Amino acid sequence: MAVDDLVSTVQTFTWRPLLRDGRIWPFGIVYALWASILGPGSEYSLLALPAIFVLQALVWLGVHWSVGVRRILCCSRATPTSANTCLVRPTENNGSAEFVPLCR
Repeated sequence: MAVDDLVSTVQTFTWRPLLRDGRIWPFGIVYALWASILGPGSEYSLLALPAIFVLQALVWLGVHWSVGVRRILCCSRATPTSANTCLVRPTENNGSAEFVPLCR
């Protein structure tokens, strides 16, 4: 069901705090596991550390490339009264989905 001729749906969200952001905390755990299991003295660590870094870089880029990935990793659903941003999805052939800040 469309909101109007140009907008298909509007969903309200709040941005997660930086430490609860899906781009940050999973990799903190992965780097800690790397340091405790492999450590800097192993040959495998020379392969694992760049692989972890590349994976984290792809996640960071995915957040900038895709609104869906940004929604999953950086936002939490919120009521319209407590939201600070909304995801606007246009109808077909009228653009792409975008986060719009709510100004009160």
